[in-house]
Amino acid sequence: MTAPTSHSPTELTLPRVRTLWITAYVLAMVGVAAGWFGPIQILLPEQAAELATHTTMSKETLLAVVTSYGAAASMLANPVWGIVSDRLRTRWGRRRPILVAGAAVGATGLAVLAVADTVPVMITGWTLVQIGLNGPLAALAAMIGDRVPEEQRGTVGALFGVAQIVGVVVGTAVAVVIGETALGYAALAVAAPALMVSLVLAHRESPTSHPTPRRVTSAEDASTARTIANIPSAGPTAESSAEHLGAAGQNPVTTVAAGGHGAPSTAALQVLLRPGADFGWAWLIRFLLNLVNALVLLYLYYYLADQVGVDDPGTLVLVLTLVNVSIAGGCAAVGGVLSDRWRRRRGFIAAGAGALAAGTALLGLLPYLPAVLVATVFIGAGWGLYVAVDMAVMTQVLPDAGTRAMMLGVANVAASLPQLAAPVLAAPIVTSAGGYPLLYLGTAGVALLALACLPRLRRVG
Repeated sequence: MTAPTSHSPTELTLPRVRTLWITAYVLAMVGVAAGWFGPIQILLPEQAAELATHTTMSKETLLAVVTSYGAAASMLANPVWGIVSDRLRTRWGRRRPILVAGAAVGATGLAVLAVADTVPVMITGWTLVQIGLNGPLAALAAMIGDRVPEEQRGTVGALFGVAQIVGVVVGTAVAVVIGETALGYAALAVAAPALMVSLVLAHRESPTSHPTPRRVTSAEDASTARTIANIPSAGPTAESSAEHLGAAGQNPVTTVAAGGHGAPSTAALQVLLRPGADFGWAWLIRFLLNLVNALVLLYLYYYLADQVGVDDPGTLVLVLTLVNVSIAGGCAAVGGVLSDRWRRRRGFIAAGAGALAAGTALLGLLPYLPAVLVATVFIGAGWGLYVAVDMAVMTQVLPDAGTRAMMLGVANVAASLPQLAAPVLAAPIVTSAGGYPLLYLGTAGVALLALACLPRLRRVG
């Protein structure tokens, strides 16, 4: 059963991406995720527990403070990287310079964390990590819209999600195997940028990016816009032609050249202020389900040690992560292919939100190791089903092709803002009488709220 779809000019000009590019793309995302989640899963909680003994704060409060600063920086950094990337004009294109610069800043932050012996230095290091790694994340998200045709977006978007999951395992394994100390941070500072090198070499862009777009009025037809967009400038290539055009499945807005390479145009600001209802609902669903993930991960190390009573929480976090990635990776890979074949996305989000609600409810109700393992399976399946279609949905509801990286940066705020919200919400609950049961039951409620928003996402099948 296939939903009827309308074909935009983009679908006619974007060639299918090759396996080599996809492999390099996945490795780059693994690097970003490893640089993020190795610290979040193991290194930051261990470091916070050690530094808290020299302060008046509890380890939970200290971890919440550090992650809050980082999340606030992340929330601002991602759309800024996106705006810079959209406006950038270099001989290497728009995305690769952002990939390299962000990786360098992120590696610097990990190096700072490796030597942090006070809370301010720890905050500085984690803030730099968040600012830096949001650069590659913004570039990678925009590359899907730039390079991947509609019929491959479910598959490549799913692999984007799988790469995040694999990165969690890589980062966690590095932290556990090398050590929950400065060596773990140092290893990630090397590994994260190294995994991005292949994409820097494999990705090709036109040296001159497309001009600032304007919206075509109803009097101008799509064929005229297509003709204008395909006028060769510095040599016609499939990639440079594709970047002139809107992503498939977007609002019925076509872009043509309007010139200008300076500050964001008035049209771009209008898109930013009024992105459309479908983009808004997709953003909210993404925020809520990423909040679920953030609430699960934030205090998992402490939950296993203090609530379940595990003697070696670091090793168990790695085991649970391996179980999670096996389930989530399989669900995401299969889900991405099936969503492309069926041209259906919402059903996967619904199933994912339901499974996340079930898994987090189990964590709240039954803090015993067998139940934690079952909950991990549910959470892995739920997250995998969601990330299978997440990027495909976000690129489908983008309001304008010329602001692709900027709006994907705004969309990525929905993934970074939960990192700010999670400690603010979780710390008072965990340190109160409600404790971990209330935290995880409330998290299940957040997943159900995302499910309730899904019917409003009308342009997505």
